Formats: sequence, structure tokens, C-alpha cells
Amino acid sequence: MKLFLACLFALLLSEQPMFADPIVIQAGSFAGAVDQGGFTGPAWDLRGDRFHLTGLFAGKITGSPCPCAPGTTLSLTHGAAVSGRGDVTLGSEVFGDVVLLATLDVRSPTTITLPSTIKPQDGFAFGFDFRLAGTITGLRNGETLFTQSIVGTTGPGDGVANFHPLVVPDGTANQYRDVANFYNFGAFTPTPEPASLLLVAAGAAMILRRRSRERSPLDSQDGSTSSQ
Repeated sequence: MKLFLACLFALLLSEQPMFADPIVIQAGSFAGAVDQGGFTGPAWDLRGDRFHLTGLFAGKITGSPCPCAPGTTLSLTHGAAVSGRGDVTLGSEVFGDVVLLATLDVRSPTTITLPSTIKPQDGFAFGFDFRLAGTITGLRNGETLFTQSIVGTTGPGDGVANFHPLVVPDGTANQYRDVANFYNFGAFTPTPEPASLLLVAAGAAMILRRRSRERSPLDSQDGSTSSQ
């Protein structure tokens, strides 16, 4: 009986995909979290050893201290919970047009100070460096096809955090909120999709093309960032 169970266990192990766990995301990859009422950001393109994911996601940015007042200094460490559809190659398996759920834990040593004044039309983008860890689940017809963990680290300014004024019904604003964060693993220029939030996507694409280590405004000419 023991020999039978040992053989069965070995057989089950032999049928598992032979890829790293977690998968290390390679340079040239891109992901993002857009928290703007269902709008999606530039398409994800994540690559690793025997791993490739492309898709569009929307969701929520979590763990951020904002909404917060003008002049607030805060860390850009945060989380995200997003969902969408896409294609995934995982080991020798190819999963086409599947529902994808992702949770991200983004750790950053970068702190920023939001502008001390606020205008309803002015948004700001801040570069930051980060280490990302996450879990991606693929589903079809409610059935889980796979669950895979990922990790990735990048250099100064390769992340872009976008803050917009929180506009109330009377048209005024007195707080900022974190509306979109983009994670650029090395040299990559995302292509905005038609369903993207045009303002955020266009700003992120411009910033990532320039690979600026300094702050870059999303809608205006001011912004600030510092790294610890």
C-alpha cells in the first residue's frame, strides 16, 4: 500500500507544470491598476520563464492612505485588486480569452508630497521604484484553471502613480485620490486601448517613453517626488 501511494504521489508530481513558483517578471513587462469606475488602463504584458500574460484589467487600489488633503506626505506602498480578460501561457499550457483575477502587493521606499494647492482639473503623476508580489488566477465558466504567484523588482522611477482631485457634486475639490498606478519592468511603452481612460493612459505612456526618474505632471506642469 505504501509503495502504491508513493508511486501515485510521484505520478501526480510529474504531471505538474515545470515553472518557477513564484515566477520572476522579466524586463520589458508592464502591468497597471486603474481605479476609475471600470475604466481599463494600457494592456498588461507580463513575461517570465515559460510565462506570458496579456490582457486588460480594471479594479481597486487598496492600502493607500488617500483620499488625502493637499500637502500630505505619503508612502507609495499600496495594493491592488483587479479583474479582466486575457491570454496566458503557463508552462506548456495556453489559456486563451480567460477571466483573470489578480491581487498585487506593491512595496516602495518612495515617498511623495502632494501639491499644497488643489484645482479640480489638475492631476499629478509621480515616479517611484517598487517590488511587486502578486497572485493571478485564471477562470473559465466559473472553474479555476490555474493560480500563479509572481514577483518583480524594478529601478527608480519605473512605477508611475497618478493622483487626481476628488471632485464633489458642487464642482469643488479638497482632497486627492490615487486613481491609477502603472508598473513598468524596464524599457517598455504601453499602447493605450480604446476603452482606456484617455487622460491617464496617455500621460502614463508619455512618462514611460521618457523613462524619467523625476516627477512628471499628468495634467499640468507641477508635481513632486522623493526617494528614501
